[in-house]
Amino acid sequence: MDGLEVLRQAKRINPDITAIIITAHGTVDTAIEAAREAAFDYLLRPFFIAELEVTTQRSLDQRRLAQENRELQG
Repeated sequence: MDGLEVLRQAKRINPDITAIIITAHGTVDTAIEAAREAAFDYLLRPFFIAELEVTTQRSLDQRRLAQENRELQG
C-alpha cells in the first residue's frame, strides 16, 4: 500500500483527518492526486524541519478555525 492509499483509507475512517504527505519520490502527478484526496500539504524529502513545523502549525490553525466556524454556526 502506498502513501496515497493510506490517505484514502484514513479519509474513509475519518473524513476530517488532516494529512501531510511526505515523499522522496514526488511527481506532479502524485502531488495532484494527493490534493484530490484532500491532503493538507505535500512535502518532498529531504526537507527542513522548519518547513515541517510551519506546515504542521498551518494545518493545526486551519483545523482550529474550522472547529470555531462549526461552533459559531451551530
